[in-house]
Amino acid sequence: MRYQTDREMFTQEDSQLPSASEALEFLSKHPGIEYVDLLIIDMNGIVRGKRIEKNKLAAAYDHGIGMPLSIFGMDITGTSVEETGLGIEIGESDAFCYPVGGTLSMQPWQQRPIAQVLLQMYEDETTPFFADPRMVLNRIVRKLKEKGLTAVSAFEIEFYLVDGRAPGKVPMPPVSPVTGKRPATTQVYSLDDLDHYADLLTDIIDGARAQGFRQTPLWRNPPPDSLKLTSTMSAIHKLPVITPCC
Repeated sequence: MRYQTDREMFTQEDSQLPSASEALEFLSKHPGIEYVDLLIIDMNGIVRGKRIEKNKLAAAYDHGIGMPLSIFGMDITGTSVEETGLGIEIGESDAFCYPVGGTLSMQPWQQRPIAQVLLQMYEDETTPFFADPRMVLNRIVRKLKEKGLTAVSAFEIEFYLVDGRAPGKVPMPPVSPVTGKRPATTQVYSLDDLDHYADLLTDIIDGARAQGFRQTPLWRNPPPDSLKLTSTMSAIHKLPVITPCC
């Protein structure tokens, strides 16, 4: 079975490719860059892609870069689901991916200077690939815009700090660098608790700023050592503006 594309799903407005001048301007501001990660998000929200040398970035803007259609036919383990019509049975066909304008940024957490840019997939320069979730979202946003509506979103992602050196590798809260003890209680909205992990929070905030994310307040979240990433309300077709909360 081969996939079927309804080309009438999309319009010219859904196929706006950025200029390579964006890449050249970025490289002139960051001459020390060694590599650029080209990122595309699959149906499960997993980041996939390729790493290229910086001198290949402008060509990726001008001509795109080949990526297999099967990226959007994988399950959560990375195995192709042949029933999608996007896998080995059709020869692992490639399509061209082009950068998403305005998403080129540094990865400040890397030890070496590496940048990143998000990709979206096209069958050709005028036809978005129907199975790319970003393309589907663009289409929905455009339809809402035609009705005079603006789609907005806000996200909240909760996670935990875990001590990787805990005895027996049992998941435990980390030892506070201030008190030398593991937290046993939850002091919601405690500013003192924020100070215990100030270095970590500063690194997260600096990384968010480097990638153009707006900042929101920080607070302590239950249970012990629970952290949150939240975003301010923003136009849904733009990058999420995610900032750390504790």
